[in-house]
Amino acid sequence: MGKHRFFAVVNIWGLAIGITIVLLIGAYTRGEYQVNHFIKNNDRIFLLKNKWANPETAV
Repeated sequence: MGKHRFFAVVNIWGLAIGITIVLLIGAYTRGEYQVNHFIKNNDRIFLLKNKWANPETAV
């Protein structure tokens, strides 16, 4: 490691950043999967959306 110390440090930092990003993505994904997990029959929940022709009058 003596001769290529700079490259070793760059590789270690890259590995640390990569592991951190993977852990953050995993935490976010786990949080998203746990939304509405405590609700009974949560597989029957639907999201309804509507696009109004005129949002000011809701018609």
